[in-house]
Amino acid sequence: VHDLAMSFEITSDPDYIYYSEAFPVESIEIVDDYTAILHYRGINLFPDQEVRTHVIPEHVYRPLWEEAKAKGGNVWENFGNMEQVSINPVVNGPFMASEWVPGSHIRLVRNPHFNVGEEPSIDEVLYRIIPDLNSLAVSVASGQVHLTDGWLSLEQANAMNSAPDVDPLFVPALWLEHATIQVNRPPLSDKYVRQAVLTAIDREAINEALFNGQQPPAHSWINSSHPAYNPDVRQYNYDPDEALRLLAEAGYTPNADGQLADSDGNLLEIPITTISGDRTREQVAALVQAQWQEIGITAEVNPVSARLLFSETLFDPPNFEGIAIWRWVFSARVEPRSWWYPGQPAAQLDQLFAEGNTWAENEQNKELIDMIDAELDQEKRYALLREQQAIWAEELPVLPIYWHVRVATVNTALQGYQPADQAMVGWNVEEWVLE
Repeated sequence: VHDLAMSFEITSDPDYIYYSEAFPVESIEIVDDYTAILHYRGINLFPDQEVRTHVIPEHVYRPLWEEAKAKGGNVWENFGNMEQVSINPVVNGPFMASEWVPGSHIRLVRNPHFNVGEEPSIDEVLYRIIPDLNSLAVSVASGQVHLTDGWLSLEQANAMNSAPDVDPLFVPALWLEHATIQVNRPPLSDKYVRQAVLTAIDREAINEALFNGQQPPAHSWINSSHPAYNPDVRQYNYDPDEALRLLAEAGYTPNADGQLADSDGNLLEIPITTISGDRTREQVAALVQAQWQEIGITAEVNPVSARLLFSETLFDPPNFEGIAIWRWVFSARVEPRSWWYPGQPAAQLDQLFAEGNTWAENEQNKELIDMIDAELDQEKRYALLREQQAIWAEELPVLPIYWHVRVATVNTALQGYQPADQAMVGWNVEEWVLE
């Protein structure tokens, strides 16, 4: 338990990259060498998952941690730069690092101390560092790389169907491509405008044109593969006539030039921000722009760097306009508070925090999330989540676009690999067999 307490101490340091005052464990009380009591800040549905992946050996890392603190400045930066932390860490899995050549590769060999289950059948695993995805695709097709997971695009993976000895795999992922909306002022502060502009996007056509039908439209923030998914939420299938009807109710009608405008003649303008250099998102933005323009919405695409999007654009509510297209990565635990409770960090990133917008003032949503957090019965919790999704789909605090699939490629010589969303690539490496 001293290892557990050490891990808690390190991850509770404000310099820790993932530090949060909302971390569910408030303190750890050591009873004896094998017993500890964890004090949570409130009801916690997943107590084992909060500590399972954060236990490190105190006898190895305590001296290094104290040395990092003694240096002053950013403690975690000092700690992370130490060789035994970043390059040669202590591990408890079936493999351990034997060589790390920056920019080239990382070599893993069998861990002689591994004693959980059977020993792996392969002697070593070589992680090659190939920054250029086209070069990576060539290495996969030629058999130089046996496995990729989450790196190649759908287009590249589908091209592997013609490559000998390569099987492309497509795993449904909890990655929601969505559009952050400026919900705090017109025009998108009006939920009927939000409903209309989503109805005016042909997401099925985008799926077919760009993703070979493999990344379906999203209708909720919970994936349809999850047992808490509500299949009866309101769905916004492509219907330009319905979009125009909703916009007319919101006060926007075509002017003499066919452009939608309000009664004062102000055009319905919705800028589209996307990540520059991201070919897929730029294509999605261009298709959304074209579909909106067909019904008279004025839309300009504004590509910005990923750094600018996440460091300034989304954190500057007074100057952010329209929508921004990017993705969230959800946990299978489906905890709505972080994402959809106004005032929480992720909700702030999605502009859902200002007083005066319908989402921030939706008391039923907040009450349901409070109830979900306090419900320990899984089926009752799922029922509450389905109810919350119905409100979400009606209010549309963001525009759901599509669900991603996780792309993997496996050489037929490698047997035993099992792709799984939310899992690291080598989660079952001890079961791999290289023929």
